[in-house]
Amino acid sequence: MKHATILIVEDTDNHQALFKRILNKHYHVNVSSSGAEALAAPQADLVILDYNLPDITGLELSKHFKQLNTPFIFLTADGSNETAEKLNRAGAYGYLVKPINNETLLQTVTTALDRSKDVVNLLSSAEKARRWNFVYAAAGLILQNGFEEIDDAMDYIKSIARKKGLSPFDLAMRIIEAHDYFKSFRPSN
Repeated sequence: MKHATILIVEDTDNHQALFKRILNKHYHVNVSSSGAEALAAPQADLVILDYNLPDITGLELSKHFKQLNTPFIFLTADGSNETAEKLNRAGAYGYLVKPINNETLLQTVTTALDRSKDVVNLLSSAEKARRWNFVYAAAGLILQNGFEEIDDAMDYIKSIARKKGLSPFDLAMRIIEAHDYFKSFRPSN
């Protein structure tokens, strides 16, 4: 992920400069000195987040990035088990205890980006499966109205979708919505 953007949220100038120097060789890097700056920063692929910031705690700020589905790594000077547990519970992809070794920083960032890419791919696969379930449901409705084979119904949906400039999923959703709409007009027995 050579073109990934990293946001470093760190209030200490020396740490900012060090982390930026190390990471700039491999990634595009933006720096924020406070929680307020971080909230206004452009979307990043990964956030490196100081646990203690002057205007907000890193734990509080991590909630914002979690809502955006942006992975984050914590920086802390406190290497206690209690702190490690808090940071992991917050959903961090990792944490680093200051002072930080260059290789450890790079390895942690690379691992977090790889893990986040795996999560995105997994979610994408689940969404594709969900969408194809709707297409098969629509094909099932079409089967009830003249087609003998599911493959023929699927081909029909794909053909009509192409002609209409729609995805098979969008057409399937329209078929299902229309079916449900007209079903509501059936007289009850």
